[in-house]
Amino acid sequence: MKRYIIRILLAVFAVVFLVSAGMLIKHYVDDRNQAEEFTKLSDFVREYPNMLEETPDETDEPSRLMAYRELYEQNNDLAGWLRIEGTSIDYPVMHTPSDPEYYLKRDFNKAYSSHGTPFLDAACDPEKPSAVLTIYGHHIKNGKMFGALKEYESQKYYEQHSAIQFDTLTEIGDYEIVASSRRRYIPRIRMCSNITSIPTLRMRSSLTTS
Repeated sequence: MKRYIIRILLAVFAVVFLVSAGMLIKHYVDDRNQAEEFTKLSDFVREYPNMLEETPDETDEPSRLMAYRELYEQNNDLAGWLRIEGTSIDYPVMHTPSDPEYYLKRDFNKAYSSHGTPFLDAACDPEKPSAVLTIYGHHIKNGKMFGALKEYESQKYYEQHSAIQFDTLTEIGDYEIVASSRRRYIPRIRMCSNITSIPTLRMRSSLTTS
């Protein structure tokens, strides 16, 4: 009887171990695939000028905007692009006012993604200037997505990464950080543009995951 119970327990432990190992492997694979997908999109935007037959003149439309337009044809939920040089933040920003959190657990191609894709608050309209534009993104503990925002508690880090770029589909936007704070252990930063026609940009990593 005792041996029978031990065998049952060993079998249970083996099943639990295999399930746990499977979940860890799936999490690792999903994390890698999501990172690769964002990298492909970022590389497309950065390398787009090299894909053109002719190099645009300074007076022509910036090639970045042309790249965004091509991405918009792939997914018309695209609202712009957010980038902070020297950090992991280099992502498309989505906008679905009728279903604000649609990209909470979806990637750019609308497939399931535990990391989701940064998205604008439903009340925001990137094409119509307003007082504030708010962008949400997951706070990943390994520093991916908006996990890097916690680093802005360091003065040195702030000084090295104070310039932020948020482009809409029609306008290049350059911002500078004016405030950094925590609320319930969730970091957030607020940025202002030196171009008066561009609204204040606010990033919130209020969605925490592993």
